[in-house]
Amino acid sequence: MRISLAVAGVLAILVLAGCTSDEGQVPHQSTSLRDRAEAANNALNAGNWLDYYKFTSHRSRALCEPEQFTIYMETRMDKLRSSMGIEEGEPLEWRITKVTESLAKGRVYHDILYKGEPIDLGGDDEGTRWAFLREIEKAESLRIWWQEDENWKEGCP
Repeated sequence: MRISLAVAGVLAILVLAGCTSDEGQVPHQSTSLRDRAEAANNALNAGNWLDYYKFTSHRSRALCEPEQFTIYMETRMDKLRSSMGIEEGEPLEWRITKVTESLAKGRVYHDILYKGEPIDLGGDDEGTRWAFLREIEKAESLRIWWQEDENWKEGCP
C-alpha cells in the first residue's frame, strides 16, 4: 500500500511538471555545450537577435539591454556583409565546426557561409567563449552553458 502511494505521488509530480508553462523559461536547458550552441546557432541563422540574446550570460545581459544587443547585431551583420561585398539582407549561415570544453569554460568555432560557400575572413578563428554558470533566475542552482564575451564587463560587445 505504501509503495503504491509513493508511486502514485511520483506519477502525480511528473504529470504536473509536464503541465507547466514554458513562458519565461531559459531556452534549451541542456547541460551539453554543443546542444546549447546549436540552439543559439539556430537563432543566429534565423536572424532572431532577441532569441540569440537569451543565450548570453546573465552577467552580460545585466550590462547590455536587449535593444542595445539588437542594434549591435544588426550593425555587425551589415559591416560583415559590406566588407565581403554582399548585398544588405542577403542571408549568411553559421555552421558549428568544433566545440571544446575545459571545466567551466568552452569555445564554439564556426564557419560562416554565403550561398553555401565558406567565407574566408582571414586570420584564425578564436571561437566564441561560453561559460558554465548558475542560472540565477531560478531557485535551484542549475548550471547551464551561456555565451559570454571575454569583455562582458564592458557592457554590450
